[in-house]
Amino acid sequence: MGLRTKLCFLTAALLFAAFGLGISERGQRLLIGTPAADHWQRDDQYMGAGLAPFAYCLAPGIVLALLGIKFYIKER
Repeated sequence: MGLRTKLCFLTAALLFAAFGLGISERGQRLLIGTPAADHWQRDDQYMGAGLAPFAYCLAPGIVLALLGIKFYIKER
């Protein structure tokens, strides 16, 4: 495997691990932080904490894994 293939797979694996930590109970508590007193702010915090692992870890991880597969097939 070439360097770019390894780099894509390694980065994808790290993002998948971060996704797994982000959707766990402890990760959600970390992402939510201290709850706000206002209902609307608290709703924004919980929605942001719920969507952040998917938007910042899972989606880029899938893209990098597919890119790594493409590079792997191209190098064969």
